[in-house]
Amino acid sequence: MKRYELVRQALEKNPNLVVGGVETVERAYLRSHPGCRYLQTHIMVWPKERLPNITELEGFFRKEVLLPIPILPLNVAKCYSYRSMSKPFAKLGAAYYVEELPNAAKDGLLEEWVIVSVAPCEQIGKTNRIRETVQLKTVPCSLPCDKSRDCAFKQGKRVGLPL
Repeated sequence: MKRYELVRQALEKNPNLVVGGVETVERAYLRSHPGCRYLQTHIMVWPKERLPNITELEGFFRKEVLLPIPILPLNVAKCYSYRSMSKPFAKLGAAYYVEELPNAAKDGLLEEWVIVSVAPCEQIGKTNRIRETVQLKTVPCSLPCDKSRDCAFKQGKRVGLPL
């Protein structure tokens, strides 16, 4: 069974998360394999119950996204927050799974990359891409929930729209 199928099945079996959009594109290697390509499949997931801060998001990512998948990722980029020019930001987490494809030398398509990214809620999950950076307190929330009062991502009353 291909890595994509293993990852997708494990994610879909988890009742605590939503598998959002899946996007597959073919990309060219820029340096390591000139003239060759790889297939990149991005899967965005988010919890069924929103997570109000980056610490809870990282815990969710480790427990509900990484642990149930039966294969080890090549790389894991964790969720974290930081400040830049006195503004708070959050970097969303991602797990990278890579598989070499058969007949690679013949058609130039060498590998398939499966990237699973995590978002704290549906609002951010549907509007962000792989390993997105989100400015905290600027996300317009059209679906307020019981956690919106403590949400680190939600736009405050006095904060303008994101750039």
